[in-house]
Amino acid sequence: MTGHGIPVGIQDTEGCVTDPPLRSEINVPDSAFCLWDDDASPYSPRHANWAPERRVNEVLLLGEVRRNLTGADSGQIRRDVRRARRLMLKWHLSEGFELIDRIERALGDLPSDVARRARAETSVLRAIGVALQDDSLSALYIALRVLRDDDISPHARTAALAVCRFAYWRLRDFDSLHCLPRHPPTVVLARRDAMSAVLNLCVEAAVELEQLRLSAAKMLALDALEMARTVCGPDTGLAALPASIVAQVLYEQGSLYEAEACIRGRLRVINAFGVLECASRAYLVLARIAMHQGRDVFAASILQEAEELGERRGWARLIAMSMGQRVDLLLRQGRITEAQLGAERLDQLAAQYPTRADGADPGVQSYRRIAYARLALASVAAADTVAILRQLHHDAVGRHDLYSAVRLAVQLAASLDLTGEPDEADSLFLRALSLGRFAGLYQAFVDGGGEIDPLLVRAYDHTHRPGAAFRELLPYIGSLVALDKARSSRRYAARATMRSSEGLSVRERDILILVGRGLSNKRIARALTIAPETVKSHVKRIFLKLEVKTRAQAVARAGAQGHIQTGGSWLQTS
Repeated sequence: MTGHGIPVGIQDTEGCVTDPPLRSEINVPDSAFCLWDDDASPYSPRHANWAPERRVNEVLLLGEVRRNLTGADSGQIRRDVRRARRLMLKWHLSEGFELIDRIERALGDLPSDVARRARAETSVLRAIGVALQDDSLSALYIALRVLRDDDISPHARTAALAVCRFAYWRLRDFDSLHCLPRHPPTVVLARRDAMSAVLNLCVEAAVELEQLRLSAAKMLALDALEMARTVCGPDTGLAALPASIVAQVLYEQGSLYEAEACIRGRLRVINAFGVLECASRAYLVLARIAMHQGRDVFAASILQEAEELGERRGWARLIAMSMGQRVDLLLRQGRITEAQLGAERLDQLAAQYPTRADGADPGVQSYRRIAYARLALASVAAADTVAILRQLHHDAVGRHDLYSAVRLAVQLAASLDLTGEPDEADSLFLRALSLGRFAGLYQAFVDGGGEIDPLLVRAYDHTHRPGAAFRELLPYIGSLVALDKARSSRRYAARATMRSSEGLSVRERDILILVGRGLSNKRIARALTIAPETVKSHVKRIFLKLEVKTRAQAVARAGAQGHIQTGGSWLQTS
């Protein structure tokens, strides 16, 4: 016993704890034992059965035990990575990001080589999700950081290159895009390779479409669609992206019903899990088809749905697209005052989403400028309108987007014609027709509306002359004139049918169609750009005319009486 009343063995044990190995003597100051004088101390006589030798061995083993705060192991990490990949394939991006965060927090408990490979896999999946959310710069940074590691797996390298290819295309950096090594053509049978392969094919299809090589674009998109169907199933979000590109190509080639059928059944998946690039193409095509067929109410409903989706997801480009198309729809209906209000809403949106410091434009400014040019073109075209369209056309050519350049050239030619420059208008329009004939474009000219009718007539007369420079365009221009007349006839027939129906006015019928889709009065008001109180008044008059008490009864009775179509429309089936 020492002077402090502590057994020697206990001193040795304490010495082992503080400074192993065991020492025979420990010099401890008196103040260090002030807490041990209590009977509750572990060193009091009532703890005489305490086994110091066993505790010493346990303490010595602490240095050999690896700290694992999350309880993760390499097998569980691999299973979680596969589950995250499945979530990304289904476009459940939010759930996928949450799982990736959990995986990366657990990687510190794994050996460094295992953690590095797993981190490369999760980083690639994160980059794919970020790219599909329209943040190309962040996706590019993540993918390039992954590619700096020479020890990553071939699958991770292929996926990272696919992200870089997608990001460079969205950022319009074609020099860097073409410097990337091309992916070898192969048959994809594994889910882990499906997303990168489909993404590669979709980027190539989109580039071919922008270069007006529609046949190649359609074939590449169809290959991507078949690959997504085979590996992941036909109703997954992955298949919706190539399907939207196929639908856009079919629409531009004039195959409206095939384009609608291609995207109609996938609209629910796009709305629930779709990504921006897919949603913008799908909703734009469906809205233009409805406008072309004279289904203006359907078109307004589609654009309203797109705008609400953009607001939920924070996609400024989708909101701007729906607002710009709504302005075009109102102008076609002759509702210039309401179109002006729509353009002012684009001003507010542009103030919220200005051009970023890196020069990347989310598309809001372009849609805003086009809307104002269309507005001026429908009222009184002026020199500033021509200047705006010239700059937009120049920008499209500068970013190698010939598809957009042709559409802008058509509007620019119409604006030049209205401002008293018919010679320049005819020259530009004939050059656009040459590109359209080469590519097989039809809707880019038909969608121009009544403003291009004089241009088409003069182009036909010019190419009909013997020895004319553009005589090879004569059959193509003739088919465009026929399509334009068919479009006008369909729109006239649709409106005549609506006017000939008795009992309900045109506005009441429009509101009833949207009621049949389950829209509230507030959403109907936004779709038709009228006040909610006006919608409420129309609904009351509809109930009185049809002698019903509920909205469901009103839709059923109106369908039975032939006032509205209750079946066969994509609005009911999608």
